[in-house]
Amino acid sequence: MELGYGGRDHPMNESKNDGDIDPSIYSDSNALFEMFGAGKPGGLPMPSMLTASEVRSKSETLSSSIFDSWNSLRVIVERHEATVRKRWSKRTREQRKKILLTAWPSMSVPHRPDIDAFKKKKNLRAAFMWPYLNVDDLSKPKLFLILLNARARNQPFLFARADIDACRIGLT
Repeated sequence: MELGYGGRDHPMNESKNDGDIDPSIYSDSNALFEMFGAGKPGGLPMPSMLTASEVRSKSETLSSSIFDSWNSLRVIVERHEATVRKRWSKRTREQRKKILLTAWPSMSVPHRPDIDAFKKKKNLRAAFMWPYLNVDDLSKPKLFLILLNARARNQPFLFARADIDACRIGLT
């Protein structure tokens, strides 16, 4: 019988149980977190665990929201892209910055806000979640229009991997 990691002799297939740890804790997430001291004074808080049905329900709600938003954006861009392009191109960089900050007042300003926040040891969620959405880059004449076109004309799943990779500093 062949095992998953290259056969019987592969190091990943060796039993790591040295008698001190009950292997059943790996199927009980609360026991696993307790083993690492979560929930104890001075330790990390005990995370709340979702049931499978809660995860399913939450993912369905979020998925619907993503596709509803994408559909709205797609329809708007199909109808008004030429007008948006024309008006955006006429604006000065300062006017474009003002428009961006009016739409999203807490948008990160510098290029690569994730690196800036990391260097300053600040925990700015938006900087880590959307490092490519920042005032410096999007106020340039073409970048906002390229982003708008790409996101409106292509389904969200095409960007999922790139979006996850873009926030890798925040995930580590």
